[in-house]
Amino acid sequence: MSLQVASLSFEMVAAIRPLLARIKRCDRSLADQLVRAASSVALKIAEAEYSDPGNKRARLFTAAGSANETRAALRLGVAWGYYAERDAGEALVLVGRVVAMLWGLTRRYSKSKMLDSRPYEGRGTKLFQLASVGGVWKIASLSWYDEALV
Repeated sequence: MSLQVASLSFEMVAAIRPLLARIKRCDRSLADQLVRAASSVALKIAEAEYSDPGNKRARLFTAAGSANETRAALRLGVAWGYYAERDAGEALVLVGRVVAMLWGLTRRYSKSKMLDSRPYEGRGTKLFQLASVGGVWKIASLSWYDEALV
């Protein structure tokens, strides 16, 4: 199974690449941290794809943590004045999408109810995609995947 977030993580890395030289000129340590964090996102997602369910979830949580670390490193580049926020815009948007997708993949739900007068049990995953519109966060899309157990 190939996760969509896997290919998106490579797009994220490609968007970060042009910023690295600018960061490295001023702060080699931050550049190194950013490379390690962004690479970890793609690597942990790849590892999760072929892991058993328990380990898969743990790898996706680790990937989400690394994605958030990547976002923080990009924001630090702006805060330190290494580049303008608009220069990091595409990378920040992609990191945000990766974080949102990983969040959805690590959040599972279960349900138990009556359906057509018979007991029904199921579980699944919900994914919310958020967008900042005029400084206000709004739900841009919602998707879910249900797995019937009974």
